[in-house]
Amino acid sequence: MFAFSARVGDRDLEGVAMLRGRDGVLTELTVMVGPYSAATALCERMAALLA
Repeated sequence: MFAFSARVGDRDLEGVAMLRGRDGVLTELTVMVGPYSAATALCERMAALLA
């Protein structure tokens, strides 16, 4: 588990990421970010990058 901070556009966000694995292989990744306005901006940016 690790904590991070970032900036998306004009929004500052803070978050945590939880990684789970077995036998040296990553099997699950959970990321939580806030505040809500920054999470929305992150979601929109990621959607644009993945389109």
